[in-house]
Parts: sequence; C-alpha cells; structure tokens
Amino acid sequence: MSGFEIAGVVLGAFPILCDTAKDLGTVFKKTKAWWQFETSFENFVSTIATQEIAYTQVLERLLDPLDITDGEYESLLRDPRSRLWYERHIQEELRQCLPQNKFPWFMWNLSELNTAIEDLQKLLPIEKAR
Repeated sequence: MSGFEIAGVVLGAFPILCDTAKDLGTVFKKTKAWWQFETSFENFVSTIATQEIAYTQVLERLLDPLDITDGEYESLLRDPRSRLWYERHIQEELRQCLPQNKFPWFMWNLSELNTAIEDLQKLLPIEKAR
C-alpha cells in the first residue's frame, strides 16, 4: 500500500470512529442515567426504611405506658387506620401521655402520614413486588 492509500484508509476510518464514539456516548449517558437513578432509588428506599423504624419507635414509646390489652397494643402499633385510635378509653390514655394539648396535633399528623404512605403505595408497584 502506498502512503496515499494508507492515508485514505485512515481518513475513511475517522468518520466511522466518530460515529461509533457518538453511539457509545449515548450508551454511556443512558448507563450513567440508570446508575444515578438506581443510586437515588436505593437511597430513597433506605430513607423510607429508616423512617419506618423511627415511626414504629415513636409509637412504641407512646403506647408502652398505656393501660391497654396486648391485642389493642398490637392493633394500634400495626394498623394506623385501626378504629381503636378513636375509642374513648384509648384517647383518654393518649391525652394523659402527650404534653398539653398535643393530642389533636398527634392525631392529625398520624392521619397525614398515613395518607402520604397510601399515596406512595399507589405510585409504586408494591402489589407486583409481593
């Protein structure tokens, strides 16, 4: 091969290399975007798990001193929509444990948190994961 032929092959290879690099760039961008999504999602799941633990600990701390049955305790701890939250004897016990006038605030926050969790469950394919 003469020098001109080699130069022609090299010059012809540049567009191919450029196109390939562009294609690889697109693949790497998608890979980077997926990696960023996966990392963010893992952080999100970890944060949700941490919040669940904190929430459960707050409820346990609140419910432990109450004069209620083990069944009522478990129902209140595991089911935030339990009708027990609205029974008179439970509310009286809670009012005694919470600082002055914090009972309405607590019940409102409990309701808001449950609504947020239900909304989040609707967004995520939780039933498919089970």
